[in-house]
Amino acid sequence: MIFQSSNSDLLENRESIINSDISIVGAGPAGITLAKELSKKNSIKISIIESGDLSFNLKRQKLNLGNCIDFGNYPHENYSITHARIRQFGGTSNVWAGWSGPLEEEDFLQKNWIEESGWPISYNDLKPFYEQSQSILNLSKFIYDESVFKYYPKYLSKNYLKDFKNIFWQFSDPPVKFNHKYFEYFKTKENINLFLNHTITDLVKVENKITEIICYKNNKEIKFRSKYFVLATGAIENASILLNFQKKNSQANYNNKNIGKYFMEHPHCTIGYGYTKNKNFISCYSKQKLKELDNVKFLSGIVIPKEVQKKNNITNCVSVLLPNNFLEIQSAVILRYNFALKAINLNLVNFIFQIIKEMKKIFLSLFEFFKNFISGKKKFYIISRIEQVPNSKSKVYLSENKNDFGNYLPVLDWNMKKQDLETLFVNFNEIKSKIENNKLAEIYPFDFIKKIENIKNDTTVKEWNKILKKEVFGVGHHMGTTRMGLDKDFSVVDKNLKVHEIDNLYCAGSSVFPTCGFINPTLTIVALSLRLADHLEKKN
Repeated sequence: MIFQSSNSDLLENRESIINSDISIVGAGPAGITLAKELSKKNSIKISIIESGDLSFNLKRQKLNLGNCIDFGNYPHENYSITHARIRQFGGTSNVWAGWSGPLEEEDFLQKNWIEESGWPISYNDLKPFYEQSQSILNLSKFIYDESVFKYYPKYLSKNYLKDFKNIFWQFSDPPVKFNHKYFEYFKTKENINLFLNHTITDLVKVENKITEIICYKNNKEIKFRSKYFVLATGAIENASILLNFQKKNSQANYNNKNIGKYFMEHPHCTIGYGYTKNKNFISCYSKQKLKELDNVKFLSGIVIPKEVQKKNNITNCVSVLLPNNFLEIQSAVILRYNFALKAINLNLVNFIFQIIKEMKKIFLSLFEFFKNFISGKKKFYIISRIEQVPNSKSKVYLSENKNDFGNYLPVLDWNMKKQDLETLFVNFNEIKSKIENNKLAEIYPFDFIKKIENIKNDTTVKEWNKILKKEVFGVGHHMGTTRMGLDKDFSVVDKNLKVHEIDNLYCAGSSVFPTCGFINPTLTIVALSLRLADHLEKKN
């Protein structure tokens, strides 16, 4: 059942105490997956508490207000904290482009050249849930390695780069919007109650348990009481809720210094460009709809060998070869976001000025795009996304400013280490060397790589952060902040996602990632939610 949409007067006068077996805060991919899986057992009564509405609501979205210090301000100020997360039923899946893939087996392992790496669970622990997640995201079978090439036309597959590890993404068409796919299910399922426009303001802790969550709707206090509670609101909001709880309840005897720390993103950076006469080489690394794999689209990316990573003390990184570079055009990124949202969430005057400012860049990009159709020499761009090094100084913390519900607003201080820059630098040199040695293309560094080369020996980290902050695009892959681990001194939740020292509070979603790999997080978010559902079902 769905209650309390702003378009509905259902149960406006209901009791202010809601009882259930499990309360889930957040109705994005993590919360929806968890609720749907748990609801298969009809005896489990579930409350889902969502601050947003069924459709995008600018007033609700403004509850995401906060500040970004350095990184996170591209394509416009405070983008990562205010715009890259969506306060609406379905969460960020409402603007998701559908990129799906699992973390690699090596991503779960501790690497002695990367501080604080490693997960308390293994790839094999998660694999059955990865396989189960495929149907939730409308994907084909669980296949993401070079064996995908056998489904490609031979004139394409023979062009793949054998000097690299080739990985794949899958794309459902269209991308799964969780609000569209699961609305009817939630509407009719008797043991699920979805409460929209309900904003959490506090947790109540007695001894080692949370006894209730306090929310507000239309200035009315509503209490949710359950055996178990799950925070599934994303890495920034999960941290913000817990930090607010600590700040407002000093008497609660709960203070985990790791909450909000180790924030990670997948920095997207254009590291180079190239020219090739072999159009099949570029087509091999373009999206391909594969009939034998359920007509799902696949896209390949290249990863340098693990031996090179270890030798250079760098993290994992994937690069794609694309015929355009619209990520470098701020107005295009903003437009794509609003198009996917099917709403206007921008400052129109600033947007128009941005278009005017970038007019030359827009025309050049369009010229290149059409030139590629007629030219014998095809231009392509190398766009990389890296696994960010775990960094305790990269964090979410609270300001002294409050929103309308009395919650302290978050600040995102997203930081990168020089090890992250070295990852991009080494990747470019490896890609240039291997592609040119195979006489497939001529490769040139992009401005970003030139800047990295110039500041590699700069000992002032803050200085190069400022230099590069307009060059690094974070796409909304917010990870970390309530990281998973066995030791409560270095983590927030245990291997079952239970918050340390609180017996019935859990975190779901990418906030629990100890490391992030290079792959988009949605498939892993869904898999972890299925694993959590399995754990909670056994406890019920």
